[in-house]
Amino acid sequence: MSVGLWVLTCWVGLATLGWLGMYLGVLLKIDSTRRLRRWQSPRALERETWPKLSVIVPARDEAATIEPALRSLLAADYPDLEIIVVDDRSSDGTGDVARRVGEGDARLRVLRVETLPAGWLGKVHALERGRELASGELYLFTDADVVFDRPDMLRRAVGTLEAEKLDQLTLGPEMVAERFWHSVLVNTFTLALLWQLDAENVENPEREAFIGVGAFNLVRRSAFEKTEGFEWLRLEIADDMGLGLMLKKSGARCRPGLAHDDFSVRWYESFGAMVRGLEKNTFPGMSHFKFWRAAAFMIAWVFVLAGVPAGVLLFFPGLALAGGDALGAAPWLSWLGIGCAATIALQLVAALVISRIHHRPLGALLLHGVGQWLLLYILLRSTWRYYRERGVSWRETRYELDELRAHQRVKV
Repeated sequence: MSVGLWVLTCWVGLATLGWLGMYLGVLLKIDSTRRLRRWQSPRALERETWPKLSVIVPARDEAATIEPALRSLLAADYPDLEIIVVDDRSSDGTGDVARRVGEGDARLRVLRVETLPAGWLGKVHALERGRELASGELYLFTDADVVFDRPDMLRRAVGTLEAEKLDQLTLGPEMVAERFWHSVLVNTFTLALLWQLDAENVENPEREAFIGVGAFNLVRRSAFEKTEGFEWLRLEIADDMGLGLMLKKSGARCRPGLAHDDFSVRWYESFGAMVRGLEKNTFPGMSHFKFWRAAAFMIAWVFVLAGVPAGVLLFFPGLALAGGDALGAAPWLSWLGIGCAATIALQLVAALVISRIHHRPLGALLLHGVGQWLLLYILLRSTWRYYRERGVSWRETRYELDELRAHQRVKV
């Protein structure tokens, strides 16, 4: 076998192993995702009294999405509820929309933030301001584009927290993607999290696994007060995961779940907005603010992504040459082709299983490989932006790279 063919064989073989490992890892976690969907305690509604719940909604320029979100909260049948909307320096009338929706309903209050203190991310500061105003025994941190589809969702969540004596219940919503390529990227992003996060061990106090979802972080006030607080997270871009981290560090009892039938969030209004929106988080989340790490990750990613298509191209000529020895390499090519075909078959199985369990569009799942290239493109854009600016400008505020790196808490 020639040197070039040997190198090609090694590349395709290693790439195939990488793909097989990824899909096997996803399939092995299918059972844990089934458990995550069964998050509600059977004793959730067996209560006569209910603790006061403070829902904290940070909002910056969310006039287009906040009205249905707030109306769904006001429609909740929870008996002791307050809703605090933190209008974080909005310029599009977000606060006016919130006040109009809550007019005549004493449960909803709007707090306007005029200035952002130095050394804080806007959303983390808004969460802290809302928490300071909250009077409930429980906090629910949620976003201004989250719509609760069932009026009893809050009662079932609080009932589960109380029945199971939890300190944190964090739930994943249905990610609504109106366009096909949105669905492809949503599925790719979700599968990456499923493969990477150790969600099944979050409840185990002996393990360091943690999680937090910005759409739904239900937290016991007394447990939060044992943590280092939002001051510790003031420059953490992944603030939702950071909340889960500091709760787990403080000894809190935490549980994750998937509540796709109970509440939902629309993931950006266009594909371009999605790409731009993920730029802020992708580089720090995947590389921990290290450019060499991002470069190595992208090179390895391309190595794996391109390897299996190359192996498929080798499959048929490999089979044709399997009986001869003209190149002395046909058996290698045949085995590589079989491995690549097995990888594609495993992807199909994973797509069918996930589509059935999570009701995701099968077509978008089958294009998971294309979604990987899209996610790689977003990482490249994000890395280049941080490199060019030596930081990031977000929501009209500039954050220096060294400062963000020094205060990063979440390193998955």
